[in-house]
Amino acid sequence: MRAHPDYRRYLLNSPESEAWGLAVTAGGKQRCTAGSPYPPEGHPTDHAFTWENGRVLGACQVVFVSEGRGSFESRESGLVVVEAGSAMVVFPGVWHRYAPDPKSGWTEQWIELQGPAVTAVLAKGLIDPSRPVISLRRANDVGRILNGVQDRICSMNSGFDAEAAALGLQLLAILAEAHRLDASQRPITGFVER
Repeated sequence: MRAHPDYRRYLLNSPESEAWGLAVTAGGKQRCTAGSPYPPEGHPTDHAFTWENGRVLGACQVVFVSEGRGSFESRESGLVVVEAGSAMVVFPGVWHRYAPDPKSGWTEQWIELQGPAVTAVLAKGLIDPSRPVISLRRANDVGRILNGVQDRICSMNSGFDAEAAALGLQLLAILAEAHRLDASQRPITGFVER
């Protein structure tokens, strides 16, 4: 794996992706220093947003914060604190916004996923829009997977890469498992707190 400087890349979805059930259609990595404007410029119009207005995307995105902290808000979740080692899941068709804390900034990696496998995972509620920020016990694995996807994206010549898709599916599996474990511990945590 090589270190990637800050970048973003948007890809065309190919009909070939239907056979695999999932396609990585965008990705990026960036370090946002304390006090810097967010989000940085350079995203396509349908992906750009401001904190004041938020946005709605037509695809699923996973944003992993490896350093720093910030906030995420959606209609379904309300305002949620985001800590290093967490992933934010942006659901298609759901209004949202997020940003690093101006005092700390953050380092993020993100990918955009589309396809029937993504639709099925979301439709089955394996990841819930009311809990889109997932604290990860396996943050190192998520970072490794995203680095692998970023390697694939940076070297792609076409709009579809089966290995990137497989890594995207692996990422969804880790997120769904973390989401399930978090949900199973919530009743116990509430009982202990009472």
